Amino acid sequence: MDKFDRQILNLLQHNRLTAEQLSETVGLSPSACLRRVKHLKDIGVIEREVVVVSPKAAGRSLTIIVTVRFHEESVDHHREFQKLVISHPLVTQCYYVTGTSDFVMILNASDMGEYDRFATTYLLDAPNVCQFETQVVMKTIKRSLALPLEAAQEL
Repeated sequence: MDKFDRQILNLLQHNRLTAEQLSETVGLSPSACLRRVKHLKDIGVIEREVVVVSPKAAGRSLTIIVTVRFHEESVDHHREFQKLVISHPLVTQCYYVTGTSDFVMILNASDMGEYDRFATTYLLDAPNVCQFETQVVMKTIKRSLALPLEAAQEL
């Protein structure tokens, strides 16, 4: 990645822009910008393009952070849990982590009743889950998937 790629990525992380709009800011032709974006997609730098929906507008304004710990480290338990979180619509993010927990999940629910049903079915009744801790977000301070690219090394 060179400085033009980083500029393009910085712009695209914050807004959907046309090749012409990228061209005006970056200083390359629209076709050169398109080629770069296609190349960044082809090599996996751009994983996907998404629209960020407001949780409140979608009726999912309750954000919940859950840490999960298993009784024992088991590849089968991890695979089973990963399949669950990948397929469950309430889970918007999940991370396998180091430390006292095995996983950290971010969920967006419509209300506590919906989360309670999830927790009862998938956490309380799960034989492999030793402990889980729930934190309810009172106020979102920052929500972003944009990565800082200014200091990225050229590849």
